[in-house]
Amino acid sequence: MECALCQNKICLKGIECDKFYGINSKKENIKHYLESDSDSSILNTSSKIPKNISRIEEVSSYIDFMEIKIVGIGFCKGLQKEGEILHNYLTNKGVECHSVICGHASIDNEDLNLRKQKKDVFEVSCNPYGQATIMNNLKTELNIALGFCIGHDILFSKYSEAPVTTLIVKDRVNKHCPTIGFMSK
Repeated sequence: MECALCQNKICLKGIECDKFYGINSKKENIKHYLESDSDSSILNTSSKIPKNISRIEEVSSYIDFMEIKIVGIGFCKGLQKEGEILHNYLTNKGVECHSVICGHASIDNEDLNLRKQKKDVFEVSCNPYGQATIMNNLKTELNIALGFCIGHDILFSKYSEAPVTTLIVKDRVNKHCPTIGFMSK
């Protein structure tokens, strides 16, 4: 598949693309959503959220529509202030909120055979597996990824039992807005 390179995009006009080679057909996808209560509910809720609001408002609306009571926030140590703001925002909306910083287990990079900037100084390692495990133990219903490094976001999503949405993507060069990098090319 090379949808990003397609100039036609007939799929957006109600015509099934013939490049699927018989896999993942329109009929298969419809059947999936109609038979999966949770996926159908997520898709349905998403369609109800206004498209002219900020991402934080979208997440908040999603939590309201889905009647989510317990939310987890996994955040990077570089976004501590944003983590605090989000935690307080959700708590003030009546949501039970749990936030876990990436370095919560106080593991030194050396313990994991990771590169260190200064050999004789403690350097906390990020621990996305641990963040997800804590969220799992707290029975969160939705986890929010806030500014994870590449790879850490993948591990957090992999080990999280609750669905994960990303509120902020880490991009140190472009003020956490990766699309700016596309525009400059």
